[in-house]
Parts: sequence; C-alpha cells; structure tokens
Amino acid sequence: MLATKLPALLLLPLLISACAAPYSETPVPSNFLTSKQLKLQASEHWQVIANDVAQKIADVYQTPTPIWIKPSSDGSLFNHVFRQQLSTALVKCGLTVLVEPNNSFYLLDIQTQVLAFSDDRIKTLGHLAPAALATGVWSVDHAKIYPAIARHDGVNDAVRLNEFYWHGTEFAQGVVPQREIVVSVNLTNKAQYIISDTRSYYISDRDDALYRPTIPMRNIPITGGN
Repeated sequence: MLATKLPALLLLPLLISACAAPYSETPVPSNFLTSKQLKLQASEHWQVIANDVAQKIADVYQTPTPIWIKPSSDGSLFNHVFRQQLSTALVKCGLTVLVEPNNSFYLLDIQTQVLAFSDDRIKTLGHLAPAALATGVWSVDHAKIYPAIARHDGVNDAVRLNEFYWHGTEFAQGVVPQREIVVSVNLTNKAQYIISDTRSYYISDRDDALYRPTIPMRNIPITGGN
C-alpha cells in the first residue's frame, strides 16, 4: 500500500505548481537566500564590534589629524558604552582621540536605530550533522541524517554527540528576536565622508531598554504647602 501511495505523493508538488496561475495582480512573496545575522547578548559583543570598526578605520586612516567622537544625543546605554569602547579600541590602534574638540579634528559620529518587526517571524535552520574527517577534524554535511553520528567505527559515541551539539552552538537559542539594531559609524572631515560603516544585529527583546534613549531626570520645583 505504501509503495502505491509514494509516487502520488512525489507528484503532488508538480500538480500544485501546474495549477498555479500564470498571471498575478501582485508579486508573489518569496524568501531571500538563507543568511546569518549576529545577536548581541553581552557587552563583550559590543567590544568585539568596536574593535572591528576601529581596526577598519586604522587600516585606511592615513593622517595625523586627531579624531573626536561625538557624544550620543539620545543617551542610550549602548551608545554611551560603545563610544567608550570605540575610543579605547582606536587608541590601541595607535590613533589620537581627543577628549574635547579643538580647532582641527575629524568627526566620528555614532548613530543607532532600533527596529521592531513582527513577533511571528519563523526561524529555519539547516539540517546539520558532523562527520569525522580525521582525528580532531570535523566536517558538517547538510545531507547526513542524525543517526549517522552514532556509527560504531572506533569513535566514541559520546564524543560524536558532543561535537554535534558543539556545532549547534553557532546559532542563538530561542525564537527570532522581534527587535534589531542598526549601528552606523561615520568618520567625516566636516565636508565629506571618509569612512562609513553600517551593520545590523539582532538584540534580545528583553534587553530593549539598553538600546532605547534614556529619559533625563529633572528637578521640578514645588511651591506652596506648610
């Protein structure tokens, strides 16, 4: 019975596609090719970004003119800390960073935007399983099946399972975050862009407050009373 049903199941996608309308009033939504986007989950991740941006600036910045990093206007905790981290990274790269602007400097501006997408985005992961190429050398094959990691060929099954889960740690746990942050770092000489670097990252929805503008405290005078 199963043998007779299998060909019909294989032909089902072809039958459905054959029934699709050749014309449509609107484009049919389709997915982009699978890609990866990093998720920020610790201040150390902020430092990694700062180090990478600073190195890219140092690689192309061939002038003794010092740099002044403009303070954040929105006052978010991320912007405040990232400015300090970027300043430290630039100094480590051998560049001169001013505490206060003087008559001659290049302006480094940090802009961030927090985006909120729908909360029902689907996370799709490839089917991954490791294969031992040699001692301590592993390959990930999308076509392998999970039981393949338990082959008894002299390699301990527990080691195989451990390596399999090690590969799985590349991907962040949980659902796809609703929020993302776009970080732009622009170096200008007040007339033109020298360097412009823009990146996008996922952020944990529960960490949203770290990336939002902080509300400054104000003293409100109160009159009257006893």
